[in-house]
Amino acid sequence: MARALDEQKANARGIPAAAAEVFQSGKGTDFVRCELIDGAWRRTVTSRPEQPANGFTISVDEAADQVELLCQTFASSDAQGRKLIQLMSEMSISKSEGVPTRRYNP
Repeated sequence: MARALDEQKANARGIPAAAAEVFQSGKGTDFVRCELIDGAWRRTVTSRPEQPANGFTISVDEAADQVELLCQTFASSDAQGRKLIQLMSEMSISKSEGVPTRRYNP
């Protein structure tokens, strides 16, 4: 309850919450590259953050169900949707400073 109140007060003031406990994920050095090849997914653990031509690269720490959801969405998307997934994947593993997120998980 105290954390929720802290989040609300900080949000109202436009500042980070003092009790922020959730940080941007994907700042490690291990990744999983998911590539769609002839209708099948090939997943490779790698230390290289580059995005493949027909797939995406994300943190190896992402939950398996989230990776599966991304794969399904990528496979059923058009070219614009796939580009968006690659862009968001690239941003999620970028080496810029991690900033506490402003979401509350009870």
